[in-house]
Amino acid sequence: MTHALSDPIQRYHALRIQTHTISSDALAHLRATSPDITKEQLMFLVWLSHQEPRCIKKGCTQENCTHSRGILIPYSIYTSFTDSASRTKSLIAFLDLCKETLMPTLKYTPHSYVDGLCTVITHTGIQKIIDTLLYDALHADTDERVFIHTMRKASDRNKRSLASEIETLLLSAKYANVEQKAMADYLNTRRYALYEMKKRYKETLKLSISLDDATSKEHHMLLLMDIRDMQKPFYPPLRNSKSPRLYGTAPQFLTAKVRKLLYPHWIDLDLRSAQLAIIAYRFGATQIKTFLAKHGSFWREAVNYLGLASDTVTYELAKPFIKKFVYSLVYGMTPLTAWYRLKKGIASLPRNADATLLTHPLIREVITVVETAKRDIITKKGIEGAYGFIPFDAGDTPESILACCVQSYELACIYGVYADALKREKNDNVVYDIVLHAHDGVSIAMRKGASLDSILPTLQKSVQCHALKHGIVIELEAKIE
Repeated sequence: MTHALSDPIQRYHALRIQTHTISSDALAHLRATSPDITKEQLMFLVWLSHQEPRCIKKGCTQENCTHSRGILIPYSIYTSFTDSASRTKSLIAFLDLCKETLMPTLKYTPHSYVDGLCTVITHTGIQKIIDTLLYDALHADTDERVFIHTMRKASDRNKRSLASEIETLLLSAKYANVEQKAMADYLNTRRYALYEMKKRYKETLKLSISLDDATSKEHHMLLLMDIRDMQKPFYPPLRNSKSPRLYGTAPQFLTAKVRKLLYPHWIDLDLRSAQLAIIAYRFGATQIKTFLAKHGSFWREAVNYLGLASDTVTYELAKPFIKKFVYSLVYGMTPLTAWYRLKKGIASLPRNADATLLTHPLIREVITVVETAKRDIITKKGIEGAYGFIPFDAGDTPESILACCVQSYELACIYGVYADALKREKNDNVVYDIVLHAHDGVSIAMRKGASLDSILPTLQKSVQCHALKHGIVIELEAKIE
């Protein structure tokens, strides 16, 4: 079925869907409760169980926005779990049949998301069946699993074979630019064994279940289900997107705490205050530039300005909310909305004062620079990014184009790590592997006998050199716990 699809992205989605598994217990339960379920419907249900509702507003770059949400079903996904005979039917017809025979409360609507590529959004009505599949992830009486696509045993050997096929396909795929292609090819060809979880998977799953936030709990359960079925992450090209970012599969979206339990030996490397540094040097924010040159990081300054307790625990709890606040401003969120969300996030933390971060001189400069950049985008019909001009077209927003611009410099700076890794491979001097891409950072795994101290100065120099090519001064730092 996969090879009949000529579009590489459709072929990629088809292969990814073929990695989905189900336990023999859950399969027996579904067949007992829905005896007429077809293989196509079963594949569809399992695919749905791996999805999270997302914002459906085109061009939205805000996290936790208030726009309508749904599960988007691109046509490429539909063709991935249907055979050539069924593919002649429309996706609506397929969903009509599912609603009639399997899910009477299913709700969906035609929707053109990006150039008609996404035709339908499913809403509610599938939760009961999805709950069965989530229960399967947690409470299956047996570890025996089968691939939905073939009903064959989901052995490690078969998973490796699928991973190899996906790797080969992505090597022939086209990416947005030369550096993004080099990064994707490097990541997609990492050894399968680098992502071995051993017995840590079940421990990590238990941690995700214990999370207080229900949304975060479900988010991590879905990601861990995906990792269980295919432990190696992949980074496919984006279709019809101006974003230069590399978006990978599940491991990229785990929080640092959960990811560290799953892969305790990985070392995280980040661009220090990435968005602030890019804003400072790309748009001439002089106060930010001066502050970063003297202090390196803004986060401790922000904690003190907010009157939060100065202990390490409070700092580590507050830092993610402050970073999200700054990133939201850079990507165009209204200042009051960004501040409201930050204030809500730190509400439970001890504070000595009731200051608002919106009055901090650096934050005021961020807001001013962002507003000026947005006006320029409208006037000039686009903006120059690290890899060329990014046009402002019909359907775009100034915020989305500005985000693409900042993200292009983010990619160009972190490419310095990949440049070193690729050079080491060429010279047969590999002492580490980049195992995860995280936009303004990476995770690496050291080879046996190698130490971080022996390579960190070289990596930092490489990042600095590549950033300076674009007029950016930025530092790479290691997060050692």
